[in-house]
Amino acid sequence: MARMNKLLVCLVVLALAACSSNETPAPPEGAPTAAAPPPVAAPPSGDASTITIRDVARNGARPGNWRRAESDRNGVPIAWEFREDVDPARRATLPRLIVVSAVNYARTDKDQRPDASLLDVYDALERQLVTLLSDRADLVAVLTYYRQYDWYFYAASADDVAAIKALLAQAGQQDVTVSVENDPQGEFYATLVDRAGADRAGAGAR
Repeated sequence: MARMNKLLVCLVVLALAACSSNETPAPPEGAPTAAAPPPVAAPPSGDASTITIRDVARNGARPGNWRRAESDRNGVPIAWEFREDVDPARRATLPRLIVVSAVNYARTDKDQRPDASLLDVYDALERQLVTLLSDRADLVAVLTYYRQYDWYFYAASADDVAAIKALLAQAGQQDVTVSVENDPQGEFYATLVDRAGADRAGAGAR
């Protein structure tokens, strides 16, 4: 497959479009979704003490400039955290898109985000994944939506997938899947950033 699965790009576009609108149709059954409204907005509901939104750059643990974009879909927060300054030359050397997806988590706060203790687990797992992949892959985005938490890495190859699965098993993460797409042109990242920029500009014009 020379190009990335078009379904993944379409899902990103559809979810981003929904996020920039007040109308929020339901996502396809079982499909990953995405969102990118204007820059960090106030949480949609809940007392501040119960809302588990963290510094998008994780206090410097994530290199580069990161942005959080969030909206509400069918009463559930949907958010992207993504790096805005991915180097095109560097990305061109990483033609594979590896998606690590944790699903069916049970611990949520009152606004249906992962609760603080679960975010601690996911942040620790993220650091382990980044260390494992080292200079062979770059984390470019993280999606949170209704019992789904996904990490998106651009990687040099799919050779590390077995090692990722072994790490997840060792960490006791049973409900985590790993998938690989061919994306040599960076279509996923370009779509995400372009739509986020368009939504930000549109919000500023209103």
